[in-house]
Amino acid sequence: MNSLEFIKQHVTEWPSGEYHTVLLYSEGFAVFANSFEPVLRVQSIDLTEHFSPSYYDGKVWTREEFETCGKSTVDCGNSPDWDEAPSWVTSYGFAGLSKFPVWYNNNGYMIVDDPSQLYEFSRNTNFTINDITHHSHRPTPNTESSTGIDATVEERGNRYGAFKDGADIMQELKSVMRSTPNWSNLTPSQREALEMIQHKVGRILNGDPNYIDSWHDIKGYAHLIEEELNGNVK
Repeated sequence: MNSLEFIKQHVTEWPSGEYHTVLLYSEGFAVFANSFEPVLRVQSIDLTEHFSPSYYDGKVWTREEFETCGKSTVDCGNSPDWDEAPSWVTSYGFAGLSKFPVWYNNNGYMIVDDPSQLYEFSRNTNFTINDITHHSHRPTPNTESSTGIDATVEERGNRYGAFKDGADIMQELKSVMRSTPNWSNLTPSQREALEMIQHKVGRILNGDPNYIDSWHDIKGYAHLIEEELNGNVK
């Protein structure tokens, strides 16, 4: 599962506002941004509860890619029926200029409409792997009992403390900010930066205060606003 597929699994609708790109941070936050405008606007969505480091790939995705992720141009927007895929299949895509829908892995592929036609990529008479446009990977089961999720939750808890306790602190800090008279005068990016800073402060107060990344991230959000005020939008 790549970062876009992970985001789409938990964020089904693109946020309202002039956002053009989305990036999954290594900590599990999906950040939507309008990087093409003079003033930076961002919206962060916390997906840390479901996050696994394997989902992070550092890629920046467009709104078009987000909206087409999990949809087939052949079947009018419906996701491929993975229950129908052979057990050896890892991915679904389209082959050649005619866009034949195919199941495939790194060794061969099968045309979806004709399961009897199994080809190897090494055969020059058929499509090669370079002729196949990737569409989606076979979904990874996402259950509460998943060993990967349990391990991630435990690791996060050891570093940041219990999620509920941290959330209580973070929401209290953010509530104080939002209740101040000057809150309405801030730009969206200033508000978001302050809220993300309070999120990091909450992690420090509830978890390991010596975890350097939390302090580094606070500096990073403040630096983004400093750069914006100096006309150098990041």
